[in-house]
Amino acid sequence: MKVKLIIALLFIIFLLGCTEMTQSEKNLCYSLTNRSYDSIPPCTTEESCYKKVDALFETSLLYEQENNIYEMKNSIARSWFYYNKAIIELKMISIHCQNGSASSIPPSINQLRFYLDHSFSELDTGMKQSFEIINFQEQRLTYEKIDLLKEEPLYESLIELRQILSELENGKTNSNSYVAFYLEKVEEFNKSNPSDYKPLIDKRPFWLSTYYQLNEHILENAGLGKNGYFPFFGNYLNEAFQYLEYKIYTTESIQSLQSFPASEFMRLYSNLGGETNSSLEIFKDLLNRTSKSYSLVKTNQKELVMEVQDLQTKGNELLFELEENPTAIYLKSILLNGKILTKREYKDRLILLKENLIMLNEKRGSGNLALGEDVSILKQMKLDYQKIIKEFKENISNENELIKSACDIKANEIKDEVKNKTELLEYVTELN
Repeated sequence: MKVKLIIALLFIIFLLGCTEMTQSEKNLCYSLTNRSYDSIPPCTTEESCYKKVDALFETSLLYEQENNIYEMKNSIARSWFYYNKAIIELKMISIHCQNGSASSIPPSINQLRFYLDHSFSELDTGMKQSFEIINFQEQRLTYEKIDLLKEEPLYESLIELRQILSELENGKTNSNSYVAFYLEKVEEFNKSNPSDYKPLIDKRPFWLSTYYQLNEHILENAGLGKNGYFPFFGNYLNEAFQYLEYKIYTTESIQSLQSFPASEFMRLYSNLGGETNSSLEIFKDLLNRTSKSYSLVKTNQKELVMEVQDLQTKGNELLFELEENPTAIYLKSILLNGKILTKREYKDRLILLKENLIMLNEKRGSGNLALGEDVSILKQMKLDYQKIIKEFKENISNENELIKSACDIKANEIKDEVKNKTELLEYVTELN
């Protein structure tokens, strides 16, 4: 934005027919070119800028989503590239400002405008792409039924994604999302604007697509979607520059430039697209965290499949080792009141679990099983198998000890009953 102000400054100088700057003009010109409030890393080529952006993201999501992320990273990289090109030109202008010769400032002013316009335009594009990434990921996780996995970190990411979409539709909340962070900074900027300075940064509508799932892919549903709202830079820059030109032309004074909050605006650009302490940093943290959590659930799913299969084998082995004899079955039924199930009853439970597992595997193999549903069912199956195996070990494996203990208890009860009956018999005998 400082470049814009320098352009405006030169505009008034040439408008008034000046070729040399006054000391006041030199001081203002220099002050607008020698300060910076940004965290945009230096890079000299689009490739080097892309490497810096790419290093921020550590994602491994769906192919379609990775393509979206790639396009977004390219937009941010180009924004940084054009910004750095503008800064180089700005430093040259700063030297000319110190010299005080307006006529010696090169015709690269138009090039400067080109660089800066493209920098903010690319940043706007990158932010729009980030919103679509959020939108896509939220719908994908919803289709995957991650709502069934409330104990997983991935569910927390899903809640945050939904919070962001709500903020884009309905406005800022007290969340710590990257959208809420930037909207708060915009509010601070607008409030810091002098009352006599217009325009303010206003929200503009943009489109959020609706998707549908086809096999393992999510495709855009043409014609369906909803509007989101966000204060993009591009529109504001054009309106601000037109306003500056108007003010300079009507007042014929460069002093009108001093009312523009240049420093605050540069901080705002940094708050949105900077490498650190920015919306971009919060966004990449969310995306990296979501990707890591998604990979963790996928890994857990594979491990659960193997664990359930191993437990199934273990349960069948224990069932095969179980030997029952008529006496033991009779004693268990009389003495233990059904606390120990029969071999047939355990077999029926294992058969039911096996049938459910077969259906689950078939559904997974056909691609008709959501990840969240799959993991949720596998977790429950694991618990069911573990419960049966525990019963095998606690009840079946120790049934001799349990029967002996129950027999001892029953024997003592009978002994007490016999003793009581004996005392009664002796009393009847005495009477006779």
